[in-house]
Amino acid sequence: MGKAVVELATEKAVRFEMESLPVRLTEDEKLDRGSKLAQAEQELRLHHEEAEKVKKKLKANESEIVSRMAFYAEVVRSGQEPRSVKVGVFRHPKRDGWVQDVRDDTGEVVRERRAMENELQEPLF
Repeated sequence: MGKAVVELATEKAVRFEMESLPVRLTEDEKLDRGSKLAQAEQELRLHHEEAEKVKKKLKANESEIVSRMAFYAEVVRSGQEPRSVKVGVFRHPKRDGWVQDVRDDTGEVVRERRAMENELQEPLF
């Protein structure tokens, strides 16, 4: 089934419209479109590489968030969290050569341990 070709010189058009129809490319146009295709393929490769970098960054960020969640879950579960607390070192009242590490905020003995050499010396002042 071929399409009818109207002799434009003998027929008068009622009106003209624009439509998107297939048009055969010239050799120069084929080369141009091939170049554009190669450029688009390169862009897609770069896009995929960037997407992989972003995925890795998001995964690392996710791991950090999960770690924080685990930390705070334990804090909530136990009702306590680690904080920097001033601890005084005192000679043990009953054991020679031993010291007690005592919390400054509560007076609680954190640990009893053998004294280090410098902890056995009497202060000069």
